[in-house]
Amino acid sequence: PFAKEANISMFTPRIQADVIAKYLKTIPEDATVSASNQLGSHLSERETIYTLPLGINQAEYDLFLLSDTTSMPSMQSHRDLSDMMRNNPDHILLFQEGDFLVFKKNRLSYLLY
Repeated sequence: PFAKEANISMFTPRIQADVIAKYLKTIPEDATVSASNQLGSHLSERETIYTLPLGINQAEYDLFLLSDTTSMPSMQSHRDLSDMMRNNPDHILLFQEGDFLVFKKNRLSYLLY
């Protein structure tokens, strides 16, 4: 009630939350991951995890939550990066539900070079 700008997001249900939680369980535990900031906390038990945009060339999986307001350097930069990855044969879009996107490194494209 004393906030300068009202934010009720914590009280509104996140429809994607169940979908995201289910999908995160399908990623192998030993896989390296680069993820949006808000997704990273759900993956913190992993040995190797990066916060996007770091690790996109090292991680096996890149996970975007394009509605993550804490994205660094910005939400727009994450949108641009995900658009670039869609058009890059080195990455395969495995899954998308709303603003949640999962890319996997295309190992075959690396073998061809």
